[in-house]
Amino acid sequence: MSTSAVLRPVRSDEAGSIWDVLSDATDTVGMGSLPRSAAAAEHLCDASARLTTALATGTYVAHPGSTDRILLVLEDNDRVVGITGCSFKTEIPNLGVRIETGEDGAGLVMRAVAQPWTRTELDSSYLAAPARGQGLGTLLSRGRFLLLHLLSSQIPTTIVSHIRGMFDTTGAAPFWHLFGARIVPGWSTSVEAEAALAADPGELERLAGSSIRLTAPVLECLGRVNDDSLPAFRALASEGLRPTELFDPVDGGPTVTADLDATHSGRQRRHGRVAHGPTETDALVSTVTRDGFRATRCPIGDADSETVALDNAAMAALGVDDGLVVASPLAEAT
Repeated sequence: MSTSAVLRPVRSDEAGSIWDVLSDATDTVGMGSLPRSAAAAEHLCDASARLTTALATGTYVAHPGSTDRILLVLEDNDRVVGITGCSFKTEIPNLGVRIETGEDGAGLVMRAVAQPWTRTELDSSYLAAPARGQGLGTLLSRGRFLLLHLLSSQIPTTIVSHIRGMFDTTGAAPFWHLFGARIVPGWSTSVEAEAALAADPGELERLAGSSIRLTAPVLECLGRVNDDSLPAFRALASEGLRPTELFDPVDGGPTVTADLDATHSGRQRRHGRVAHGPTETDALVSTVTRDGFRATRCPIGDADSETVALDNAAMAALGVDDGLVVASPLAEAT
């Protein structure tokens, strides 16, 4: 596990570093919240940096119908190796697929339902291939929870994640072929649907209210998690997010959710002053400022009940040698 890696909010001038990670990626199918061009990365970095400043200065105001995104980067040895983030959505309709008895009473159907929902959505997390297998995925996926706890008075505390479902060898989702393409035939594949939704997310509401019979082929792909998404799914499960009755209308992946206070980090985190001492417990540790937020994964110890013992590498990663930090022991090494 790299002890130099740190998770932090993106700066406005880092679009190039982000696009360097994503431009050659071949396994981002279904990760719709990631920027798809250098220009999109630049726009997202600028908007995120402005949001970080507003949150830090207490000037952020969420308006009904608004979506605001904060982008985080994972930096290791001064190089960006991972991207993640969160979207704060206020009274934004959420479209999902739900299973229920059909109106004719003849059996189960899948129905697309849309309803306003204020929530914090966990956006796609992407870790560059050379950085995998080092415990950094846990920091990328779960480290952002420490930031959300710092922001809890300013953001929705219902936490939601839409996990990617199955994709075939062409990059298309079998679920869309069985469900959405029958209702919106102009998008014959999930790839076409995703492109249309990227241009206008409101287009997905064309599915609202539509239903089809639940069949054996549908059941084979409904609710399945994409193999590349399993590590993130397991990390979120360790945080306490649990599947709901809703499925993604494009790829059939599950929706998981939890209240922020009920998450593992919400129950286990504690504040303490930095101290030197023996370190033996695997944990996520962060600073306590919004604009200067930095989080890392490292061993911690208790010098006494009011301190958090860190080693020199962790202090260097966080940029602290005294003051307060927040520590959240990991339930398991994931």
